[in-house]
Amino acid sequence: MLTGKATAPATSNANARLPQKSGSSSPASITSGMATITPVSTLVGLTCVCLRSSLVTKGFVDSGTTPVSSAVAPQTLNDAITGELMRRHSTAAVLFHHAVAERLGLGPTDHKCLDLLRERGPMTGSALAAITGLTSGAITGVVARLERSGYVRREPDPSDGRRLILSLVPERMRGLGAVFGPIREDAATLLEGFDDEQIAAIAEFLARSTELIYRHAAMLRAQSRMRPALGTRHGDGHDVDREPDPGDAHG
Repeated sequence: MLTGKATAPATSNANARLPQKSGSSSPASITSGMATITPVSTLVGLTCVCLRSSLVTKGFVDSGTTPVSSAVAPQTLNDAITGELMRRHSTAAVLFHHAVAERLGLGPTDHKCLDLLRERGPMTGSALAAITGLTSGAITGVVARLERSGYVRREPDPSDGRRLILSLVPERMRGLGAVFGPIREDAATLLEGFDDEQIAAIAEFLARSTELIYRHAAMLRAQSRMRPALGTRHGDGHDVDREPDPGDAHG
């Protein structure tokens, strides 16, 4: 059971400073060719500094040297996690997976459908549509693009020859390691800053929050089927946020 008491990794004074300009003696950055690469250990420190600065600005924490986790009441830290921090994490994850999709030559939806096949194994197109909430027409397009890119093949269902099963192409999937390898290595380095109890809490939070997100996605899809989307006038489908088109006016 999570208690909200997991602590942030301790950071040294060196990690708490921004990387210095090139030519300084600070080890906070590594220059490789034209690019300057900031080590993960420094990024961990900067993340904690940014979190502290944000909480201090909002009046949640007094300025000083006390670690974020011990300076903030558990409920206040919970509010920060369920508010700004989760939102920022979600945005970063979405943008990262957009970049991955672009690197693979796929659209973002195609990439996440590929991820679902990796996670859950072979399935029918209708099953994939049920999980994602996409229409059958949209799934047909996704499958066609994945098949054309060589990531997926359609095979007869052994239990029902009339149905087709979507299966991954192993040879093609092995190339994904080069795309995800660097971030996995950096994530492993990031976890080195936490003890075993904290890592267990992180794993439990990720597993339980994943199920929570799936549940809320299903709820939102159900609401969308029953009522107009937010940002539209009831019943007419026009976006209330766009400027009216002069051609829309009659009489």
